[in-house]
Amino acid sequence: MAHTNLRVCSLNVNGMRDHSKRAQLFTWFKAKKFDIVFLQETHCKSYSDSKLWEKEWGGKCFWSFGGSRSRGTCIMFRDGLPLNKHMFHYDAVGRLIVLDINLYGCSYRFINVYAPNNHAERIQWFNELHRWFIGDKILILGGDFNCVENTGIDKVGGNDAYGDVGGSVLGSFRNNYRLVDAYRVSAPRDIATTWTSADGSVACRLDRFYVSSSLKSSLSACMIPCALSDHSAVELTLTGNNNVNKGPSYWKCNLKILSDLDFVADLEFLCSDCMQADTKNAAWWENCKYRFKRLIILHACRLAHNYRSKLNALEAELRDLQLQAVSNPGSNKEQIKILKENISDVLREKFDGAKIRSRAKYLDTEETPSSYFLRREKQNAAKSSINELLIDGSIIRDSADIVQACHKYYAELYGAETVDADEMKQFLDLVDPLPSSVLKLQSKNVQQLLIAWKIIKHLAPTVYQRNFIPNFSICTQGDLWT
Repeated sequence: MAHTNLRVCSLNVNGMRDHSKRAQLFTWFKAKKFDIVFLQETHCKSYSDSKLWEKEWGGKCFWSFGGSRSRGTCIMFRDGLPLNKHMFHYDAVGRLIVLDINLYGCSYRFINVYAPNNHAERIQWFNELHRWFIGDKILILGGDFNCVENTGIDKVGGNDAYGDVGGSVLGSFRNNYRLVDAYRVSAPRDIATTWTSADGSVACRLDRFYVSSSLKSSLSACMIPCALSDHSAVELTLTGNNNVNKGPSYWKCNLKILSDLDFVADLEFLCSDCMQADTKNAAWWENCKYRFKRLIILHACRLAHNYRSKLNALEAELRDLQLQAVSNPGSNKEQIKILKENISDVLREKFDGAKIRSRAKYLDTEETPSSYFLRREKQNAAKSSINELLIDGSIIRDSADIVQACHKYYAELYGAETVDADEMKQFLDLVDPLPSSVLKLQSKNVQQLLIAWKIIKHLAPTVYQRNFIPNFSICTQGDLWT
């Protein structure tokens, strides 16, 4: 098989118009490292909504719009996935997306469905899908089918005669188009569910993946509890060759690590060790930067591992409670609610870092100065520059000559003027002398004057000669100066 490992997820999100929930969902998908995500019930109703949400996600998205309180489907791809789109179809009510792409040398047809709740509508809607199964592409059909094929192993609680309307149509799809239920490949007789009613009395496996039978030997599937929805996510993993070359990437320091006590202790030790070097030159500094970066990456990996371990542990506990609820409907309801809140808190904390990274990316991609502003900046710079000077009837255009002429002009403009000594003496005789207490300077004041003297001497030698030396000599009565 030509593709590399591919992780595909399907989840009924039960609405994601709320910004906080949407951000936590995107953070969760990225934490799970999904390559492709099938979403149902997005409640995305317009093109403007989709563009905003796609920017928040960061990767390419394909939408079918629903209402603000129902329907809506989407297929999202992680940023950097090398896909090549050939065909994109979506319906008018937010229940279907069909997408043909080429990925890692393979031609796929992704079909994301959100089947109607109404029995009659569902059967008719399923029967209209046949035309999308024809062709030689690798078929991956996923979503919320709102029914089960086998109420014996795909449903717990409720009426056993209810819930499989439309399941026979899906069974005919499997047989006629050589599809397999991805989860049932490894667990053909296990009782499994992905949705639980609010009161916990009924649970069904409504969310599934059907894939081409040619993938049977290289696929695995499992359910992952999601604290942000009343559905569990279904994960499909396709294994293949891992020889795909990755493109260039960027490393950015997570500033949160600066508050980690273990990192601070190691950083202090590293700084102390670096300062022990006998020679501190450019090579020494480059080596220090390399060691700093390696230390930050090491601790960042540790913190990321701790985060994933904490999230996985909470999800494993939630999965166990949900499995117990399958055999005993309605049990563990309060514990499940608390666990979902804890998982949501963990994702919300992770989202704080995601906001910073998304803002940095937004600055990189959306706020790059356009050619118009660059051109205006260049024009303004040209207007504030002197291109030629007219001096004594001759025109100077050489930039070096212009700089020299300007320097000479302002030097003469602010140069020292001849002072009549008799007039100056008469003026000073009219000024009352300062008391001796004022003339006496503290050492720190002298130090400040010396610093100011050096700065003025460097920046404005003319002012230094005319004003600073006489005044400084008067204030110190000439003793220190001499």
